[in-house]
Order: sequence, then structure tokens, then C-alpha cells
Amino acid sequence: MKFYINQKYMDNCLSVMLRGVNSQTPLNVLECIQITVTENYIQLITSDITTLIRKECVPTEENQIEILETGVSVVNAKYLYEIIHKQQENEKICISTTSENSLIEIQTKKGVFHLNGMNQTDYPMFDSEKAEETFEISRNNIEDIVSQVVYACSMDDRRPALTGVHLQTKNSTLLVMASDSYRLAMKKIELNQMVNMDVIVPKKAFIDILKCTNTTTEKIQVYYDTHKIQFYFDDILIQTTLINGTFPNVQRIVPKEFECKLKTTVDTILPIIDRSQFIKDESKVHIVKVAMTDHDVHIKSKSSIIGNTYETLPNVELEGNPLNLSFNGKYLYEAIKGVQGDERQLLLQFGGEYNPLLVTNPLDRSVCAICVPLRTYE
Repeated sequence: MKFYINQKYMDNCLSVMLRGVNSQTPLNVLECIQITVTENYIQLITSDITTLIRKECVPTEENQIEILETGVSVVNAKYLYEIIHKQQENEKICISTTSENSLIEIQTKKGVFHLNGMNQTDYPMFDSEKAEETFEISRNNIEDIVSQVVYACSMDDRRPALTGVHLQTKNSTLLVMASDSYRLAMKKIELNQMVNMDVIVPKKAFIDILKCTNTTTEKIQVYYDTHKIQFYFDDILIQTTLINGTFPNVQRIVPKEFECKLKTTVDTILPIIDRSQFIKDESKVHIVKVAMTDHDVHIKSKSSIIGNTYETLPNVELEGNPLNLSFNGKYLYEAIKGVQGDERQLLLQFGGEYNPLLVTNPLDRSVCAICVPLRTYE
């Protein structure tokens, strides 16, 4: 193979493709990028087995692609990126291989670089045929999923279903959920069509999409079946294997009745929780106690080893019976941050002494979070 390409364009392509590379794998071939040069376009592929990223580069005046010889090569993606990234910006670079396709040559104005390639037959084959079911989603929706839902995914691989994001539809409403069994985050997204969907997607897929898109990307086409989900945008395909298992019916824990409601703002309560985050117990957990009176709310943290903090939450509206409840400070902080909107309004609805707390934005009912109180003894 042999082709010319603009340095800045290739640099941007490789920075996207690196997200599909697994640097921790014992298989060297999974650290590589597969470059396929056809008569009409250049195809780039990286994969960590579960996730595939593919980009098709069609010659344009901007990317300066000029195809001289077709072929396929497999080379270490990080090393190729390091070479391209450090060249003169917007320089026209020539990339070629020897007749055996085992040595990749990168020729620039200042020098020539050689990388040892791998046998292209060693690179795994992937089923990237489009799935039948499809719908459209916006980049803003993906951004909301990452900021408002993904944080609640479990880190415990012993329960795989909880490590992903659950996508479930009811008519034309997409319900996005994540839970580690101690907290829950939910987001409702209205689609422009009826969809029948109930799948668990690895959270990394949504993070990758957000990193690989820019503000000019408006719409993302989603295809899915019982085994995989695919996201198409900007000549890029991100495909990931679905997580096997059944997501628990977490909606049943959402409280419907409340003993107490607290209205405040995100900018009022978040700094108070943040200022106390250094107070942790023997298990290195930051515990926050919300102590209420008829008119005031106090935020407390205490450790027999470190010390304690005590702050009064100003400008609050209380309704109902005052309660004293303890929460994991990190979970409460992330829940509040997840529901925040441009208006920064916050509504905390307490179900009772040992019942879940519902965290919402009163001006945006499409998102909510649940935190389960902790049993503490003083």
C-alpha cells in the first residue's frame, strides 16, 4: 500500500482510533491499527475484542489523501500516532509498506521512519454488518447519558449487568438507567419513532462516542440486535458487544410518598459537601449527615481520627417532618451534580428514615437520582 495524507487529519484520526486499543492486553495484535487502502478510501480499524472503532477516510481537498497503491497493513497504533503527532502541522505525509507488508514507512520532509508491522492474518475478524433495528439520537443525548447516568454504574465485575447502562424503551420513550445497587440514576429521552429495546451497554461506549465526536456532530444513528449495538456518525462506527444478563427492576425502589421535601440550589449544597470530603471513617468512606430542624438544615461529617465539619445550609425551603439521615458523601455529591441543569435548582425528597432519597431538578423532570441512606451509630 502507498498513500499521501495531511498530517493534522491523520493525527486527528489516530487520536480517535486509539480509544479502541487495549494497552493492557497480552495480545500484541490488539495494540495495533489495521489500515486498509482501497481505490476509493482508506479504512482504519482498532479493537479490544468487545469494542470496535472503524473510520473510513474518503479523499478530499482538506485531508489531501492521494491513493497510489492499495493494500492492508497492521501496525502498533500508539507508535504510529507518536510519529504522526510530532511532525510539522498540515504537512503532507507519505505512508507505505514493503512488498511483504511487514515494514511500514512514514516519509516526511524532515526524515523517514520505519515501524515493524504484524501479519494481517493475525488481526481478528469482526462482524460489523449493520443490525436491523435502528433509531436516531442526538449528541446532546449522549452527553446527558455520560454526565447524568454513567456515574452510577457499578465497578464490581461480579455483577456484570450492573457495570453497564440499561437502555429500555416504552413506545417512543428511551429510559436510560444505571445502578450499583446502592444508588440509581435515570434519564428519559424522547425519540422520534417507536422502538422496542431492552439491552445493557458497556458504559465505555458512551464515553468513547463523546470523546470521538465534536460540537458539529448533531445526530448519531444507532443500530442494535441481541448481541451488539452500533453507533454511526462522521464516517465513524463504534460497535460494542452487549452485556449478558438481566438488569434488575430498579424502578420499584423509586419512592412515591415522602416525609420531607427540601428545596435549595446546586451551588448552595455542593460546595458544603465538597468542603467536608476529607472527613472519612475507618473504611475510607466519606459520610455526610443531613440534620434537620423545623427551620434549618445542617450538613455534618465526623471522624474520630480526623475531626469533624458542621455547616448550615442557607436559603432552604423545608416541607414535612424534619429528619436526620446519613449518606455516602461521594454518592450524594454525584447524584446532585448529575441532575443539575442550567437553572441550578434542586429538590431533595426524603422517603423516610431508611427509605431512599429522590434527587431531582424541579425544572427538568427527565432526570432523577436515588440515594439509599446509611445506617450509622453515634
